[in-house]
Amino acid sequence: MRKYLLNILIFFFCAWILGEIIIRVFHLVPDIPKRIIEPEMGLQIYEPGQSGYYTMAEEKWKVNQHGWVGVANSGKKAQISVIGDSYIENLMNPLRCHQGYLLENLLKDYSVFEAGRSGVTFIEALQISKLLDPKINPKYHLIYVNEGDFKESIAGIRRYKDRVQIDLEQKRILQAELKSPVAKQILYSNKFLYYLYLRFPLFVSDQDKNKVVINKTDNKKFHQALIDLFEFCEDEFDTNRIILVFHPNTDPNIQSLAKNAGFNTISLYKSEEDNWSISSEDPHWSCYGHQQAAEQIASEFPKLQEDI
Repeated sequence: MRKYLLNILIFFFCAWILGEIIIRVFHLVPDIPKRIIEPEMGLQIYEPGQSGYYTMAEEKWKVNQHGWVGVANSGKKAQISVIGDSYIENLMNPLRCHQGYLLENLLKDYSVFEAGRSGVTFIEALQISKLLDPKINPKYHLIYVNEGDFKESIAGIRRYKDRVQIDLEQKRILQAELKSPVAKQILYSNKFLYYLYLRFPLFVSDQDKNKVVINKTDNKKFHQALIDLFEFCEDEFDTNRIILVFHPNTDPNIQSLAKNAGFNTISLYKSEEDNWSISSEDPHWSCYGHQQAAEQIASEFPKLQEDI
């Protein structure tokens, strides 16, 4: 019996080592950069100078001096910042599939700076736009959002200590904490374990924050919270320079409130047959999805310029 158990342990150990080697050689999961808290506004950024691989790509990402990965170009007549969560961070696709890369090829008169990080809420994206203003002096901010980004911004709905939120009663921004940084580094360093974490829903309760649920009885409360949120934004941010890019199927009521608060908006759309996702397990956009989104934005952008 002891020999049998020993053989099983040896088998699993060898399988683990083999899986680790295969995943590292073929970059089946992305390398994840280490986060830090920047001192100016208390936002989570990446430690500058790091590098690693995108998923299944030979090219490396690098964290720039401002603490972000992805496209970080400047020098043309005008600058656009592209801000968002993991859809913009986009470590699961090569650089040629990033919004910044695609938009620079479609909007020739602009250079693009990407500032994306998983877990970014709507209110944090606005804070990031403030952080970037004196650093790169963008003419416009493109902020990509879905319904979950608004719900997760409001502490009164649910408090997330690892995300920037707003206390609407006190009209106060609540800064985020680095959540279990040591545990995360262990997970990200063990590629086979991280692969299982990403691949199987069994290992994670909810990877898609579009699935944040509001009970019917809370709909009125949520709607009022949205009104208060946008009133706060109208007072605190230069909404005229911010273009909110809404993911497909975002609640029209949220989009209407955003417009009334002075935000410029672009509503992405896709048919039910048009699949933008990487896979059934991963709702993030594939290269095809990013291309479709960028083309729609480039088509709408000149019209918005006339109104700004």
